[in-house]
Amino acid sequence: VMPNRTPWYLVFLAGAGYAAIYYTVFRVLIRKLNLKTPGREDEEIAVATTLTREERPYQIIEAVGGFDNIEDVDACATRLRLALVDDKKVNEKRLKELGAAGLVKLGDGGVQVIFGGKSQILRDEIKTVMSRPRPTEMTVACAN
Repeated sequence: VMPNRTPWYLVFLAGAGYAAIYYTVFRVLIRKLNLKTPGREDEEIAVATTLTREERPYQIIEAVGGFDNIEDVDACATRLRLALVDDKKVNEKRLKELGAAGLVKLGDGGVQVIFGGKSQILRDEIKTVMSRPRPTEMTVACAN
């Protein structure tokens, strides 16, 4: 037995005390002051719309400001990483409707959209769409 040492049972008592304090403080903040926690946002986010594999990249491109706003597309395991000309054109609400869990703006046009495990697939789809020639007004007029 070591002298001048805190008895082991006091650690549990202190832990229980802190738990009660945290519970009370956050319950008051959430219930009385309407603290916004995940899942309690004001706007209702529509469940991800059902899109075909062909429509999905076009909708994401539109939500981040269009073809001309995208400089580079990359992905890691859970995030679609975009280098944009103007990150103010990003429609965060629309991206959430398309299934994004969140958005991180890094500054200088850097944006990361959190799509989870689908991010690498989406990157490939967007790169494929961007590599295709886009119809211009001239080609559309000639087709008619």
